[in-house]
Amino acid sequence: MKDLMKPDNSKCDTQNEGLIKCMRAINRVAVQLKNRKIDESDIQEYMMTGKTNLPKEFKEIMDQQIHEFVDRVYRY
Repeated sequence: MKDLMKPDNSKCDTQNEGLIKCMRAINRVAVQLKNRKIDESDIQEYMMTGKTNLPKEFKEIMDQQIHEFVDRVYRY
């Protein structure tokens, strides 16, 4: 019987880049451009749902950094 709680390693791909690095990049850019960090729970919510109550400029920062992250992951 297959354990549904255990990841299927044949379908998993470990990347050198991780979501934590992506979230740090988002906050680094937010601080550089807006002098303000974005709460990690807001970033996670946006990554999972695509929805946020943050101002448009913070959404744009998250979009840009997430797209850059995905580009790096899929270049492997």
